Amino acid sequence: MTDFTKNVPGEPLAAIRRPEWLRKTVIALLIAMAAGVLWSVFGVGVDSGLKTILLTLAAAGCLWLAYAVLQAKGSAVVLTKDGFYDDDGDLLCALSEVDRVDAGLMAFRPSKGFLVRLKTSAPRGWSPGLWWRIGKRFAVGGATPGRDGKAMADLLANMIAERDGKISKELFHGG
Repeated sequence: MTDFTKNVPGEPLAAIRRPEWLRKTVIALLIAMAAGVLWSVFGVGVDSGLKTILLTLAAAGCLWLAYAVLQAKGSAVVLTKDGFYDDDGDLLCALSEVDRVDAGLMAFRPSKGFLVRLKTSAPRGWSPGLWWRIGKRFAVGGATPGRDGKAMADLLANMIAERDGKISKELFHGG
């Protein structure tokens, strides 16, 4: 078991990590963007009060996003036979709630990730660049390696097919 899966109940079958260097880069870029916008508003000056307000709100939005990424809980999503957990061991989505997996090209999903359609609505949640959950949708991916997202989506699709009796257990388990 690796260090980021030690708090996860059960045996990890697959995991997706958000690289720490990427998280720090995103925070730095958002702060730099906010500083640039604020400099253009107050340093150079803007000719309209409405533009000043809108650009100040845009800078505040960048700073809010940087804070959200800084405070983001967890740095990994781990799939077990029971469902998805973050690396702190909190259940994100139970496998029994999964209706289907959508990793197709036309799916509304994160970059390098996949979308899970749930049977019932779940509370909203978000870890920037790693996962989000709104209503009956749970998505994994974003600032993560694409190969890990593809592997986890394929494994989950096979687990759902086995659970629903669409493939035999002998074929899935190699026996």
